[in-house]
Amino acid sequence: MSDTERRSTVIRFTLSDKEYAQAYKQLSMPWMRPFFAVAIIAFVALVISIINIIAEGVGYVVPTVFFLLLLIFSVVFPLVLFSVRLKRMGVVGESDCKLHFTESEVKIAELNGGAEGVYPNEQVKFLGKNKNFIYLQLPDANRLLIIPNTYEADMATVPLAKETAVENAIMRQRQKPLYTVSVVLAVLSFLSIIVALVIALLKSQSYALGIGGMARYIWVALCFLPLPVAVLVLAYFQRRDRKRCVTLVVAGTLAAVFLLEMGLWQLFMDKDIFSRANVALIEERTGLTFPGKLTVVCNDSGGFKEINALVGESDRASFAEAIDGDERWTDKLSEDVLKVSPLALELLYEKYDRFVCYNETYGTFNADCDASTDGIFVCYNTSNGALYIIYDYVFPVVAEE
Repeated sequence: MSDTERRSTVIRFTLSDKEYAQAYKQLSMPWMRPFFAVAIIAFVALVISIINIIAEGVGYVVPTVFFLLLLIFSVVFPLVLFSVRLKRMGVVGESDCKLHFTESEVKIAELNGGAEGVYPNEQVKFLGKNKNFIYLQLPDANRLLIIPNTYEADMATVPLAKETAVENAIMRQRQKPLYTVSVVLAVLSFLSIIVALVIALLKSQSYALGIGGMARYIWVALCFLPLPVAVLVLAYFQRRDRKRCVTLVVAGTLAAVFLLEMGLWQLFMDKDIFSRANVALIEERTGLTFPGKLTVVCNDSGGFKEINALVGESDRASFAEAIDGDERWTDKLSEDVLKVSPLALELLYEKYDRFVCYNETYGTFNADCDASTDGIFVCYNTSNGALYIIYDYVFPVVAEE
């Protein structure tokens, strides 16, 4: 017996249509999982965006539409692709296969009911294996050679599979440092989202401007954008390893999308919400006077509108002195006034030490809170410069006890 004959291997096996479908499903799951991970994140983001629309208004419509489209894409695309590829396999009924591996070629008989084929070893690629199947890629487009894993011992004697597997192992080993750097950058990309939020929160002066103050500084997220871009660039250099490349591309793209959406948030917001003109309107309607330089964030809470503002340190002393000499400002609101004030004011009342309640209908201060008349509340903290204004508020009817 010649050396070539001793190294040749013949395998006979039968796979049903159901087994082919199972084999392809197992092969597809690794690249489908990242899409489903994106779908879960997009779903959570979509729910949050919808809640924000209900609570805050139409300012969140753009991100809501984006996350809805992302959710649809990340669910529909992999399922459609899987169905199309499975159909292209053309599996009909039970298939009997006879494979003859030699030193130089692979002979295939009755593959999925098709004609015989002969392929040089170097044109048949080893894709990998799992607990059920071994996968080889034929040079013909969209054709896989799927072998039950019970023949793994026989496949060990095949030069094709052994040599290609060794080549793949060497390639992965050479790319290991690059992959390690990519993973570190991917992790840092997602951590940067949290860091950007923390920086924006710390800079937002939330004690005066509330959560809305973050919108003024959330652009800092764009400074971290090079991290996911670097992940995508490194993924390109690892494109020969499909699993690694897909994982990095999904991670880099997802982190980049979140950073972009956060950094460009202000583009989707009405610029007037940061304008001092809103405070000037209150000055005109009440006759009160506020410092010229204010950091302002406005919000429409549904039943009324509110302004969160911060008086600069250089103006606080003079403004406090002006308040002390103005009888329209009081140290506390009466119980009758608090009963008809918005819940938001009741919750924040202890944060301030000077107040004004103005009945716009009657033009009176700190009295006459009759039902269905229009009211404006002004609150100020003399120690930290926090200014809070509620306007376009209609005093409700209070049930008699």
